[in-house]
Amino acid sequence: QSKAAPAFPILELLEGCGDLDAREEAEVLGMEAFATYLNSRHPASQHKRAAERALAAARRVHDDELLVRALLEYARSGLESGDDGILRQARDEIGVLVDSLATPPAMAYVAMAICGSYFDHDPRALAEYVSRAISLLSGTPRWAEAALAYDVLALCFQDLLDLVAAEQ
Repeated sequence: QSKAAPAFPILELLEGCGDLDAREEAEVLGMEAFATYLNSRHPASQHKRAAERALAAARRVHDDELLVRALLEYARSGLESGDDGILRQARDEIGVLVDSLATPPAMAYVAMAICGSYFDHDPRALAEYVSRAISLLSGTPRWAEAALAYDVLALCFQDLLDLVAAEQ
């Protein structure tokens, strides 16, 4: 089903090569967590482990963008497994980042919406978060992130029964 499966041998090679600096290792582990999420053959527990490894590596690098992407993947693993502890931790950590930065990374708002979808069930508030992300991504070449943000926004509109907006 998923086209992510062929990425695993390459990611394993990169991870095992021993020549990666801390940032490169965090990037590879983040890609591995995302590929695990995409690959429906892997259980939620495997996605959670991959997301935890990516998060630990991102924390060692002290890069807000990497940390947000790892927290997003960690939140997705919590949503996938129904683990409210993971979602609460991700939500709290992302909230601290958003409050402390003048311009938070766009995906922080998507991560907040993902966490909020589990706890708050307020599609209007979630749509506001995602709209902020889309505004920050507008005019950038970050199409994959924008596509994810638009997908989440469409789900918000669907929850609001605004099907015309969801189709857009």
